[in-house]
Amino acid sequence: PPTDEALRDEFRRAWSPECFLSREHEEARFAAGQRALAQFRIQQLAQPAPGAAIERPCEFELAGVRIRGRMDRLDRDDAGAVIVDYKSSDVRDQRRADEKARESLQLQVYALAHQAQSGVLPHAMRLHYLDSGLVGETTPDQARLERARTQVSAAVAGIAAQSFPAKPNPVACGYCPFRQLCVYSAA
Repeated sequence: PPTDEALRDEFRRAWSPECFLSREHEEARFAAGQRALAQFRIQQLAQPAPGAAIERPCEFELAGVRIRGRMDRLDRDDAGAVIVDYKSSDVRDQRRADEKARESLQLQVYALAHQAQSGVLPHAMRLHYLDSGLVGETTPDQARLERARTQVSAAVAGIAAQSFPAKPNPVACGYCPFRQLCVYSAA
């Protein structure tokens, strides 16, 4: 395993100072990233996960379109496959972490891809929040999987129809570089 110093050096080397609101914002996020990385290293060394794959390509066909992506991590335990996705957002409540995992379209799509590739659904799906160290967990649920199929199919149909209606949102619009020019901006 890499040392703390090696991880800090790699983090510094890979850091990009773009897309921050200010120099102070960049410095705060850099420091938070360093803390999260140190905490993650300690956690992983304490209980190494049975990783089967890192950045695992996944794909499946839906609505006549090939959906492709990469899972952050795929683990295996006695009960089967566990899909893990890492998040840099700051979630500090276990109930909220579990709720976000249950409602994650991304995890549902990964589950569908895993099923298409292996013939079985994963045993569990997890969102690992790097800032807090919390892990939200869920299991595949047919109703949520069907809702994910519907959402992806609707997106495919919208793209095919070249229909891209604006969906203003104060948070998303606040980060958009076009917020001062956009007539739909909610920022």
